Amino acid sequence: SYLAYVTSFLTVGGVWLAHHGLFGRLDAVDPVLMRLNLLLLMAVSFLPFPTGLMAEALNRSRGTERAAVVVYGAMALLIEATVAAMWRYAASRPGLLTEAGEPLPQPAHEGGLSVRGALYAVALVVGILVLPKLAAFGYFVVAALAVLTARGEGRLSLRGPPA
Repeated sequence: SYLAYVTSFLTVGGVWLAHHGLFGRLDAVDPVLMRLNLLLLMAVSFLPFPTGLMAEALNRSRGTERAAVVVYGAMALLIEATVAAMWRYAASRPGLLTEAGEPLPQPAHEGGLSVRGALYAVALVVGILVLPKLAAFGYFVVAALAVLTARGEGRLSLRGPPA
């Protein structure tokens, strides 16, 4: 259950850092971006449910473990896909971006699954086909990477804007 908690905490932390990185580069938002943001909030606020499932299931039968890691993995993929959609949408609307801000990272301009999204998908498949506990550890690794490699952490400085 400690692994599930820490994994969930790191997942939320990674989402917060990515969200901060995006919204720190915006001058404005539009209705579509706001709705995507609400979808992200809904998915993240639901995360305690699959976290609890995974925490309780990891010491039960293989089928129970498998079901729990599938639910958690599906939520992680939904969250990652929503964050990626927000970055891509903002990148496609230059009027939303602040002129003085840093450009959006290159992956924001590309379609398809992000690296973290692909890693979540691999962990999910491993959980279904091989070993659910390995998938749970994989989710932890991906969430830790999300915190350690977050976009926008340079914008957390207390310094004022450049002169």
